[in-house]
Order: sequence, then structure tokens, then C-alpha cells
Amino acid sequence: MPDDPRVARSKASILEATALLISEAGFPGVSIEAVAARSGAAKTTIYRHWPSRDALVVEAFGLCAGPPEGVRDTGSLHGDLRQLLDGLARFLGEEGSCASLQSLADAARRDPGLAEVHAAFVAERRRPLVEALRRAVARGELPPGVDVDRAVSVVVGPLFYRAMISFEPIDDDFVEAVVDGAVEALRADA
Repeated sequence: MPDDPRVARSKASILEATALLISEAGFPGVSIEAVAARSGAAKTTIYRHWPSRDALVVEAFGLCAGPPEGVRDTGSLHGDLRQLLDGLARFLGEEGSCASLQSLADAARRDPGLAEVHAAFVAERRRPLVEALRRAVARGELPPGVDVDRAVSVVVGPLFYRAMISFEPIDDDFVEAVVDGAVEALRADA
């Protein structure tokens, strides 16, 4: 019964418990037993909704991360990048997001199933930025030969560095400086 509110509450509780475990113990620390203990759901209930631990972890991580930021065409590369980086800054500032991302990247190095999840997550998150860069090329703001893969790194790298390495805040002034620097660098590089 997909419309049963008890089923929806149970699934939500299981997903929330899984997300908390991911942020606290990383992907390797999530087991069906731990999720059952944290959520209060029986293991059979968990397996009724998810065929495996990996399936549960994937769905929980996807819910934690949320959908990628939608970006509207602002009419300029600067505006598009500012919009995207504002969303990324919000995400990286959320409690547990950096720990979950680091755990996924670490686990993906050793687990082929999680490597696929990681690759899909990265591709999904890159898509709006790649689209913004392609729009900038189409508008003539960037030359046709711009290296989109390198451009993605130039644009988002500083935010990930601050969030995961130096633990410095990502405020509006920093985001604006990154956008200004990225636009200048991309124009000069190409």
C-alpha cells in the first residue's frame, strides 16, 4: 500500500537514521543492523523497502544531498556562476554534508558499487555548471575552445577547499571573489 501513511513514516524514519549514520560513521559504518537499531524498524521492514544495504545508502545519500541546484539562465556567465556557487555554498555549509561527501569519496575508492554512486552523483552535480559554461560559449562570453572539465575545477575548487580542507567560512564576499576570479581566469585561459 504505497499510500499508507505508516509506510511513508517508516521509510522516512529509516532514511533519516541512515543519513545520520552516514554523517556520523561514514558509509562503511552503515549496516542494516545499525539502521534498524537507530530507526526502531525491524530488519525485515528495511529489506522489504530496499533489496540491499547499498540501495538504502544510495537513496539516503541522495535525499541528504538533495537535488542539484536548478539554475536559470541569468543572461551572463557571472550571474549563472554566482547563482550556482551560492547554492553550493549553502550545501557545503549544511551540517554533515562535507563528512558525507568525504565518506562517499573514500568508500568509492574501495567499493565498485559505491564508485558508481559517486560517479553518478558527481555527474549530476556538474551538469548545471557545464550547462552554464556552454551557454557562456554560445553567448560569446567564453571562446569555443574552453576546457569545460578544467573550468569546472577552477570554479568549484575554492569552495571545496574552504569547506573540506581549511575550514574557513564561505561567505558572500568569498563567493563573489571566486566568481570574479573564475570568469577572468576562464577568459584568459581560453
